[in-house]
Amino acid sequence: MSEKPEQANRFNERKPKFSFLDLTSFEETVFVLEFGATKYARDNWKKGMPIMDLLDSTMRHIAALLRGEFIDPESGLPHHGHIGCNVMFIGYVFKNYPQFVPENLRAQVQKYSIPKDWNVKA
Repeated sequence: MSEKPEQANRFNERKPKFSFLDLTSFEETVFVLEFGATKYARDNWKKGMPIMDLLDSTMRHIAALLRGEFIDPESGLPHHGHIGCNVMFIGYVFKNYPQFVPENLRAQVQKYSIPKDWNVKA
């Protein structure tokens, strides 16, 4: 009978499990990031921008999909890739640029943290 080898301790409770993501679903988002790097500069988006500008852009791409338009005419890339970028940018701004968060959200964003009882075993 073989004994299980001792395993190192690892305390990953309340840490995100990125293995839940299907990275192939983000390919179009990466292509849009590459398009943006050529148009503006690599990581230009990390300078931050107003959340409302990002929400407006996201909604324009959602509206295009709802109209039946799959490809963004400017980039030649699917609208869902642009939506993925905008959602990522919004999350980045919430974490790093409170000055770009609208006043009516700022206090909530600043006091948000993962709930203490968040410990889903998946």
